[in-house]
Amino acid sequence: MSEAPSPQLREAYERSTTRLSRTFLAQVDGLKKYRAKAQQIVRVERVEVQDGGQAIVGDVSYRRGVHDEN
Repeated sequence: MSEAPSPQLREAYERSTTRLSRTFLAQVDGLKKYRAKAQQIVRVERVEVQDGGQAIVGDVSYRRGVHDEN
C-alpha cells in the first residue's frame, strides 16, 4: 500500500481493506452461528387437557445417551 501514487488513493485502499475485513468477519461469525449446535426452546403458552388426558407441567429436557440410535 505504501506504493500508492497519491495519499487519496492510499486512503481509498485502506478503506476498502477495512470494509472487506469487516465483511469477512461478519460472514465468519454468521457461519459460526449457523453451524453451532444451539439449544432449541419450545414454549407452549396454552394447553387444554380433556377428560382422561395427561399433561406434563414444567421443564422437559432430553439428552442423547449411549443406548440411543443416531
